Amino acid sequence: MSQINKLKLDKKKMEEKKTKFDYDLELYKKFKKMKEKDFSFDVPVMFKNMYDLFEKLDNNNDLSFESFIENYVEEKILTQYDDIFTVEPYAYKLPVPEDFKSDNIDTLMSAAF
Repeated sequence: MSQINKLKLDKKKMEEKKTKFDYDLELYKKFKKMKEKDFSFDVPVMFKNMYDLFEKLDNNNDLSFESFIENYVEEKILTQYDDIFTVEPYAYKLPVPEDFKSDNIDTLMSAAF
């Protein structure tokens, strides 16, 4: 990849982060108002860590994109599909029925295809 293409890609990624920051900042402001009106309001779980970071930056009077980038650690959200492209075959071993005979594998494979 050429240097210019890498810079363009980096610029695009930064613009995407800035857009996400702007949306998240709006959510933070809405949730903050809701919490001020209703002390029992719970910030949605998916936004809790982000809210805490915004609140910390806000309390330090440093709620800017630059300070956000310096402090934000992207979370890895685990799903059931995380290992879908695992190279290791048989990552999840299924139990083999006791009456299964290894010589039946050819029959099973030919029936499957």
